[in-house]
Amino acid sequence: MNLERRNFLELTGTGGRLYLDNPFGLLEEDSVLEEHHSGQDTIYHEVKGENHFVRMGEHFADSVLNGTPLRYDLTDAANNARVLEGLDAAARKQEVGV
Repeated sequence: MNLERRNFLELTGTGGRLYLDNPFGLLEEDSVLEEHHSGQDTIYHEVKGENHFVRMGEHFADSVLNGTPLRYDLTDAANNARVLEGLDAAARKQEVGV
């Protein structure tokens, strides 16, 4: 199975929802944040595009060169790795022969 790549952000609450297409990407393309409230017109906010991988690299370099604390520490990274390993194990249990 080949699924199309999807990359969007949607936050839903009791008063409405926010939707942003392509919140994390390689290209410096501007996006539009849609703000939806029940019974009201949609409000559109322009969001400047950035290459998020470059930003992560700059942040890491700043930490190494200048001692700036990382936004996410090793404990956070280890916890993310455990979650990914758990998801991988769960997915492998569900594999079906093709």
